[in-house]
Amino acid sequence: MAITYRRNLARNLTATEVDNNFQYLENQLSSGQGGAGPQGPKGDPGIQGIQGQQGPKGDKGDPGIQGIQGPKGDKGDPGSIGNVTLFSIGLREPIAAKTGATGVVIHDAGQANIFNHTSIAGNFTCNITNLTLPTGNAANITLILNQGATPYMPTAFQIAGQAKTINWLNSVAPIGTASKIDVVSFSILNNSGTYIVLGSLNTFG
Repeated sequence: MAITYRRNLARNLTATEVDNNFQYLENQLSSGQGGAGPQGPKGDPGIQGIQGQQGPKGDKGDPGIQGIQGPKGDKGDPGSIGNVTLFSIGLREPIAAKTGATGVVIHDAGQANIFNHTSIAGNFTCNITNLTLPTGNAANITLILNQGATPYMPTAFQIAGQAKTINWLNSVAPIGTASKIDVVSFSILNNSGTYIVLGSLNTFG
């Protein structure tokens, strides 16, 4: 209706002017495009999303370089087992000296396991003292007898003053050899608190 009205008002204009004005108005009305409005306010930030799962573990790194080896320590002193001392060249044991044996002769196992007898005066009882021998273990006691013209022997045996039977080799009590070196060996076994004594003789010289 607005266009028709404008056409009615323009009756005294030339046809070209009317057509141009009408075309202009018609183009403006048909476009319908207004100017840009002012920018609206900025909206609030949205809620942060949930954190994603942790990624896979990376490969293990290469091992570090090994440190320099320290200097070698000094060699320790030789240890000892009872009366036996261990050296780099082997074993050695102390020897206890006994002179003029007769009657009951104490042989201190805390001092030595080998006893060297000289100037023996008669048959004697070998009394072993300070013997540490747990059950199920054994110990050896050696008597070196330097015999004179009349040989003598240990004919009885004791442990801490308690008499023990000597089980001689071949069940025969040996006799000494004059002017020779007789070596008597006693093997002592602790069988659950019961001592078993085994004896043997070897002659040298």
